[in-house]
Amino acid sequence: MNVESQKKWLRLKFLTQVVVIFILTATLFVQYLYDRTLWRHLIHWIIGSLTAYAIIEIIYRKYFSISQRLEEQLLQSERRNRNQKALIDLSSSLATLKDEEQICRVAIQTLEQEFGYQRAYIILQEHGSGKQRVLSSSEGFPKESGRRENAGFHGEPFSPSPGTSRPPSLPQPAPASLRVRAPLRNASAHFGQLLVESNRSTPFTPEELSVVYAVANLVSISLQNVFHYKEQHHRQIEAEQRQRELAQREQSLALLNQITREALQARGFHAMITAISDQICDLFSADTCLFALWDEQQKYLIIHHAHGYQAEWINSPLREPALKVLGGALINSSRVIPIAEPSISPWINPRLVERLESQSILALPLIADEKKLGVILISYRIRHAFSAVELAFGEQAANQIALAISKEYALEIAQHRAQELDALQKATTALLSTLEPDALLGQILDAALSAIPAAETGILHLVVPETGELQVRAALGDEGSRIRIFKPTAVESYSARAVRQRRSFLIEDTQLDISLGVEADFPNMPHISSLIVVPLLTEERVYGALALGSTRKAAFTPDDLRLLASFAATATAALRNAQLHAAVQQQAITDPLTGLYNRRGFWDMAEHELVRAQRFNRPLSLILIDIDRFKEINDTYGHLMGDKILAAVSANCKAELRQVDIVARYGGDEFVVLLPETSLQEALPAAERLRSRIAALRFPHNDETIQTTICLGVAELQAGDTLKSLIERTDQALYRAKQSGRNQVGIAGELSVQT
Repeated sequence: MNVESQKKWLRLKFLTQVVVIFILTATLFVQYLYDRTLWRHLIHWIIGSLTAYAIIEIIYRKYFSISQRLEEQLLQSERRNRNQKALIDLSSSLATLKDEEQICRVAIQTLEQEFGYQRAYIILQEHGSGKQRVLSSSEGFPKESGRRENAGFHGEPFSPSPGTSRPPSLPQPAPASLRVRAPLRNASAHFGQLLVESNRSTPFTPEELSVVYAVANLVSISLQNVFHYKEQHHRQIEAEQRQRELAQREQSLALLNQITREALQARGFHAMITAISDQICDLFSADTCLFALWDEQQKYLIIHHAHGYQAEWINSPLREPALKVLGGALINSSRVIPIAEPSISPWINPRLVERLESQSILALPLIADEKKLGVILISYRIRHAFSAVELAFGEQAANQIALAISKEYALEIAQHRAQELDALQKATTALLSTLEPDALLGQILDAALSAIPAAETGILHLVVPETGELQVRAALGDEGSRIRIFKPTAVESYSARAVRQRRSFLIEDTQLDISLGVEADFPNMPHISSLIVVPLLTEERVYGALALGSTRKAAFTPDDLRLLASFAATATAALRNAQLHAAVQQQAITDPLTGLYNRRGFWDMAEHELVRAQRFNRPLSLILIDIDRFKEINDTYGHLMGDKILAAVSANCKAELRQVDIVARYGGDEFVVLLPETSLQEALPAAERLRSRIAALRFPHNDETIQTTICLGVAELQAGDTLKSLIERTDQALYRAKQSGRNQVGIAGELSVQT
């Protein structure tokens, strides 16, 4: 409360006291006039005056205290509002700044001007070192600080007591000053601190500390934004640098393309070779030109273009002895070889000379990075003497053409691999789209044939886990898809061999291997001439084999086999997941003790059959089975005997009933049977056979034999029935059978039972 307010309240209190004393004095005077007893009234006046004075003093003191407290609270509220406004203004200011120094300078100015702190500075710690940097500070503080011995930041902000020592690298605080330190941190660690000092002697209040912490948080967020901005800017600069480097590489490639422009003007590998062959003849004024590429796998040259020869030369191999040395030594040579007289040259076979009709030949080996690419044979029909200039020009042309071919090879390989990866990715996406085993089999074949264009048909063989037998489960080809074939695979087949030996096979010509017939792998498809087979396996288990076939011989390459093997790994994983999913689904609807459907499985199957029967107006019957005195058997002979009886009853139910009948353990000792396409008259004999069959069972236990019987309730689907109402009517029939002495068959809607 200010001085003016205090004076006002003191004057008001004095006036009140004077008025009260005046009233008491007037009262004394009136009483004196009335009874003329001065002393007694004087004493009363003194006591009353003192009492009134004391009461007024107490009241005014209390009121003054309350007023002062309310005024302090109002001042605190105004101070908090000012602080909040200052923090909001600071947040708005920091949000527009993109420089660390400006952010820290604005924050410190706010602390000094808005919150009245004498000194403040912000220290950032360099990442990965113990050095710290004073990013911004009050006037007179240094901008750099060296390595601190206690460089780390630990714990929450703190406000030390006066006289607390600071690191020697930081400025010494003013005498009798207080300091508070608030860490600057991101989500994972501290990266700096905000230090604030005050010259007063009283400690920082919690409100003042919260202001410092709030400023520290705002500075932390702003600095993090700046750091992220600079990082993004740095990445952008790096990306631009990479783009410039790529542009420089493109310029280098353009220069290389200019050097080998004759080879690269044409589009495609075949067109490039054709252009090279045609231009080589013009450049060397030759009559004919053979362009042969080296097949590293087969170890011979294959003619890809023959300028000046018949078309029959194309794609024909140059094998031994037709090109006995040319296919060996020449392809390993790093120099051109002139053959002035081919008929007597040791480099080439005479029969090839006759076929070439050449009097002189210049052989240009194409080798790049020690990789054999092929040979160009430049031929003359008349005798030609090769000059040193021609040989040097041939050497230069061979080197540049080899580089162009090598580049085209690399491009083809990259494109082929990209196509393989794309096909494999599409296949993987397709396989992961379903967990239904039957649908997955068709998708595996679809994806495999899409990934390998040379394949015309596909067969999927799967191992039966129970028997280990290999079965044809799916086929895809000219006749379309056929799933759920379940035809045994011949033991002597490529697929069976792939499963046994756990390896892949590439068969270029099925006619050459008479030990195994292609019909075993591709039933009813004897026209298959080449195939590839890969096993579907993991380290622990073989799931089957995938075979692709073609009517063309040598239709598949090792790359096709490698791609199919990669695809097989994905297909195996998808098949394994589908089988696991199916097993989990089956477990969810199967009773573990009896192997029958449980209640959930029965309801799923029964609802489907009920809808079908009602839609097509077909008969449908239901049997409920209850084992007589089963609890008594459990209590007398133990639960193991009870489980044995449950298993025996379920096994006899499955043996007695049809495959289309749905048998389930409904709960405890109750079983339920749904009989599609069965009327009540047809269901009753089946129920009676079940009753008789179970009654004939005997279970030895120690020195005695246990016999068990069952009661059955039978009902037929009626118009308007739901599955629930059908079960309820059948349950009522079962109840009547049990009430009639057990070992009975009760019929829904009838009062009598069959014994």
